[in-house]
Amino acid sequence: MKPHAVAIGAIVLGAIGLVLPNLVLTANSQSDGSSRSNDIRVNSSGLRTNRDYQGTKKNGTRNVPKIEKPPASVQTIWFFYKPAQYLQIKEFKIHVFGTATVSEWMMRESYALIHNMVAALKRDEDRRKFAGHQAFLITDADPDLTQIGAVPGHRNTGGRGFSLFNEVLVCAKAVDTIRPNSPPVYRGWNTPVHEFGHAIEHTLKLESRSDKLFSKNMPNYNPKVAREYFAWATEKWFASDRVDSPGRKALPKWEYDYLATIFSEDNEWVPNQAPRP
Repeated sequence: MKPHAVAIGAIVLGAIGLVLPNLVLTANSQSDGSSRSNDIRVNSSGLRTNRDYQGTKKNGTRNVPKIEKPPASVQTIWFFYKPAQYLQIKEFKIHVFGTATVSEWMMRESYALIHNMVAALKRDEDRRKFAGHQAFLITDADPDLTQIGAVPGHRNTGGRGFSLFNEVLVCAKAVDTIRPNSPPVYRGWNTPVHEFGHAIEHTLKLESRSDKLFSKNMPNYNPKVAREYFAWATEKWFASDRVDSPGRKALPKWEYDYLATIFSEDNEWVPNQAPRP
């Protein structure tokens, strides 16, 4: 699927006065996923890195705190989304917001996904850079991103300090509202993994490294979508790019070696791509 990308350098959010640098608005590159699970592992930093925070279809996600109302002390960066649900990933000081239209399942599973992706980072100093990150969860019933310059129907993004996931495109057969005339296809966790991949690249300031590596090695490299390559690679690393994805094992050596400088190779966690309950 050809990507559509709109890059916005900085956005001032009204009275809040916050600036969102490196906002990347993008449709996901693939539209299907695979079911994976792993035994409990502990990485070199002693962090639990897999199913300890990964849910199951019947039982929900383990070790996720109770969903609460958003505390008044934590202000969301989005001026046109009203948060109604809240979780904090205390280990990394990450905030997870959800509108009233978002399911508790999506709140718990997104907590698990974000926790595991940050835990998979190789260096403790990189994990600490996510302190204060705000993840916001919405559905098609919530506004799109046209108010900040996106094309109609756009409801997913990620950048330095923030990420936005649309539940409708997670673990279900769905049509992305950015392409309303396309047929519905099954999507696992590839869109959230892709968007959090953007957040990782920008938060860790990997843009110049990515540009140099992908432009040198990627056939038919397109500089107009330069910011998509790392996010696409992240989808593959976490085996979320398509059904029955071989994951990182299928990456060419140069791409694997690059991501292995960022993510821990002994962390084998991948998201559960089974249909949502």
